[in-house]
This record gives sequence, structure tokens and C-alpha cells, in this order.
Amino acid sequence: MGGTGGSLLIVGHLHDGGHRHSHGDDEQPPHEATVTATDITALFDASSWRIDTALERSRTVGGTGVHSKTLRDAVVRVTRRI
Repeated sequence: MGGTGGSLLIVGHLHDGGHRHSHGDDEQPPHEATVTATDITALFDASSWRIDTALERSRTVGGTGVHSKTLRDAVVRVTRRI
């Protein structure tokens, strides 16, 4: 049986020298904790999946001024080909 079609939305984070998590220390997340839109789309076979969205965006969170942080996200949406 099994279904056909369907969408998958994946949101990952891009960590670089300008980004710090609030872990109580100044350590960066490990390299393995970062992902790009290209990394994600490479996981999907084009004959089985259609890439609808593959982008990287920045957003500011937290307060204002010195208390705000800029985070970078990778967003990918794929649709299963029927």
C-alpha cells in the first residue's frame, strides 16, 4: 500500500563565528550542528522529490541592542513526486 505525495519541511541552523548560543559559556556549537540548504537538498533524489523551497535567512531574536542575536536558518520544503 503506502501513500503517495506529501510534503516535508526541514528547518536547520547555520552556525558561524558571529552566532552564540546561551549555554552559559562562550563555546560554539560543533560543526556537525550546522547545516546549509544545499546540504539538505543533496539528501533528496530528484526523481522522487521536488525541491519547492531551499533558502537561507537571517532573523533577529531576543531584546534590542546588545541583548539581541542574529540567527541564521536553512529552510527546505520538498514534495514527494507521485
